[in-house]
Amino acid sequence: MRSLLLALCLSLVAAGAAGAAPSFNGYTGLLLVPNADALDQDEFNLAAFSTDITPRTDVFSFQYGVGTRLEAGAARIHAKGSDRETVLMAKYAITPETERKAGVAVGVYDPFDEIEATAYVSASKTWGRNLRVFEKEITSVRGTVGFGGGSLDGFYLGLSGALGERLLLLAELVHTQRSNTHDFNAGARLNIGQGLRLHGALFDNLSDFGFGLSYNKMR
Repeated sequence: MRSLLLALCLSLVAAGAAGAAPSFNGYTGLLLVPNADALDQDEFNLAAFSTDITPRTDVFSFQYGVGTRLEAGAARIHAKGSDRETVLMAKYAITPETERKAGVAVGVYDPFDEIEATAYVSASKTWGRNLRVFEKEITSVRGTVGFGGGSLDGFYLGLSGALGERLLLLAELVHTQRSNTHDFNAGARLNIGQGLRLHGALFDNLSDFGFGLSYNKMR
């Protein structure tokens, strides 16, 4: 699976990054880590994800911008061997990112504890524009740091960077209760046009694979 994702990333480099898009949990973010973005009023996204993290889990999510920098939505989650669950979520970008200041957002995931109630706060800031990989320049390099309870279980870190005009590379460190340690996740998000994005990721120190498709309707 790891070689498959690497091959996908390499093949898409020439195609050319994507803006705010759903994470594998539904809220806007990286892979599992929420960033400081939130959908604006009347924006929305739809997504379908599947991961082979034990147990294999399929997620169908919908998020809607119910107000200025405020998103809310739901996800239908099916873990193999378990009943399907519907979880709600909401996220508010308290402070938008500026050239000098980081953006800050707070959110809640599964407030009724259908799977695991989670609250979090995230800060994100673009901090570099001149890195290179695969002989290509990475632009809009952005770091995210935050703290959450529940499924996020402590401090987390995230990093993203656009490789060309369509490809976004993602990496993060997030604590998991399964391993009781911080795991490294990495992936890519390809903007294929008309609001559609392909998602690919390796989770749990690159040992588990995930993929998905999302549609964003932005202003």
